[in-house]
Parts: sequence; C-alpha cells; structure tokens
Amino acid sequence: MKVPGEVNILLVEDEPILAMDLADRLEEEGYRVVGIASNGRKALELYQTNTVDLVLCDIVVKGDWDGIETARHLLAKRPVPIIYLTATTDRETLERAKHTYPAAYLNKPFHLSSLRNAIELAVHNAAERPVVALASASEITGRDALLQINK
Repeated sequence: MKVPGEVNILLVEDEPILAMDLADRLEEEGYRVVGIASNGRKALELYQTNTVDLVLCDIVVKGDWDGIETARHLLAKRPVPIIYLTATTDRETLERAKHTYPAAYLNKPFHLSSLRNAIELAVHNAAERPVVALASASEITGRDALLQINK
C-alpha cells in the first residue's frame, strides 16, 4: 500500500480559496497534489499528463461537465479512485454519483480526519481489488454504463 508521500492527488474544485486551502492541508498530511482543476476539461487534461492515484472531486464545478460527468470522462481513460467532496446532499445526485463507483462521498464541511481516512481506504482498496473501468465516456448513459473488469 502506498504511504501518503507516494499518493498523487488530482483536486477538482472551482472555488480557488477552498482548492488552495485543501491542497495545502493535503500536502501538510504528506500527500502530493499534482494538479488543481476548476472544471472538468482541465481535470481531464491534468489527468492525462500526470500520474494520478486518486481524484478528489467537487460535484458542482464550472464548465459544461459537473463533477460526476468529469469522473465519467476520467474513468473512461483509466481507472482511479474518486472521492466526491460536495455540499450537494440530494438523493438524485447521490444516485448519479453511484454509477461512477466512488470510493467515498463526503459532505462539506468535512473533518480532515474523515478525508484522510477516506483517502487511505480508497488507496488501499484500489491496490487490493480488481480494477473496474468504465468503457468510454461516449458509451456511458446512466444506468446502462458498461463495465470492464480487468484482472
């Protein structure tokens, strides 16, 4: 299992102050923040040009993709644990998020200890379980999302 200094995190958060504060806290905990994206397309660009072990993703972000759609696009490229960090608490959003098989769904505000535990579990589970990847962003349509299990 990777220790904090070996975990590369992509942060998707459109509020600059929140993003910088969270990045600072993560780095204080020993994690590496490899990029901060304020929208889905920037997240995809950073994801394709960096080694990313985990994505922390707000659901309400700027641009034409929300955080869930962003996660779908990232997962279509390669599997990665996703932890949603969001103020969105409605049932419909949670149901949509479930289709991306997130490692966790944390409501804002959250305690750093809760996030640290979620990160540790996500990284551990990703290393120990078979990889579940979404087929491709263009083929994903809600409940009909295709899964590919790599062994």
